[in-house]
Amino acid sequence: EIINTINIKEKSIILHDVRFKYKVSKKKLVKFKKIPSNIFSRFLAEYWIFKNVHKDDVVLYFGNLPPLFRLKGKVFVFIQNRFLLDKKYSYKQLSFFAKTRINYERFILNLFKNNVNKYIVQTESMLKLLKEIVDIEVYKLPFVPQTELKIKKNFSQNKRKIYDFIYVASGEGHKNHRKVLKAFLLLAKENIYPSILFTLKSKKYNKLIEEINHLNQFKKLRVFNVDWSNNNDFYNLYLESSALLFPSTCESYGLPLMEAKFLKMPILAPELDYVRDIVDPDQVFDPSSAISISRAIKRFLKL
Repeated sequence: EIINTINIKEKSIILHDVRFKYKVSKKKLVKFKKIPSNIFSRFLAEYWIFKNVHKDDVVLYFGNLPPLFRLKGKVFVFIQNRFLLDKKYSYKQLSFFAKTRINYERFILNLFKNNVNKYIVQTESMLKLLKEIVDIEVYKLPFVPQTELKIKKNFSQNKRKIYDFIYVASGEGHKNHRKVLKAFLLLAKENIYPSILFTLKSKKYNKLIEEINHLNQFKKLRVFNVDWSNNNDFYNLYLESSALLFPSTCESYGLPLMEAKFLKMPILAPELDYVRDIVDPDQVFDPSSAISISRAIKRFLKL
């Protein structure tokens, strides 16, 4: 998105993880350099940057972490992982690998934080958190992809509603899907059966999807899933839904909140800083409480 948007007038080199897939218009002045996804290759890439960056160059880091070496050029680092900055958030729901990675990245950020000229974040709360860690200038730049800004022009608000709620998110623990399921079970005990659409990748989160299918079959829940990776017409999924339910416990930005705001959809979300950075929800709840989530749903449904 950034490559296609900016007007590159000078030679640019993009180093990226081999797993990163991109579709960009051809630009003669842009060259791509693939980096294998391991620590040793990351170090070699850092050394390559150190040797090749000159005084008048600008270097943008989009992976949350600063460079390992002090570079001659001007360095900007974009931080979007709230877990690296906000230690009050519990990450007990994350996998052992995820916890280990977060601790490692926190260590790297603190050790090399001064190898940066300016940091970039997207929200006010992220700016305040980062300023507690670094003494370097921090920019708040709440950018969104250009495609998001065209939503209202390209899609009809009059589309027939199929789902009561939609939750656009991957299946990591802090996204809180299981708490939503518990809330829906509480509602089922009161003979209330709202529908919700998840967007989980079937291969990656097959265990969670199996749980959902089991609850649908034996508890009569109405929880549906569309594999986000296989759906190119995802904005129509928003428009087929009456409201966004967004129970995530930790986000740096929460793009679905912005998408729902553009579409003028009602929003049910936690009473947390990252939410208030972007929107004023129609209903709020405690994301750690299935009872609180179920009550917010009942208030929204006027039950």
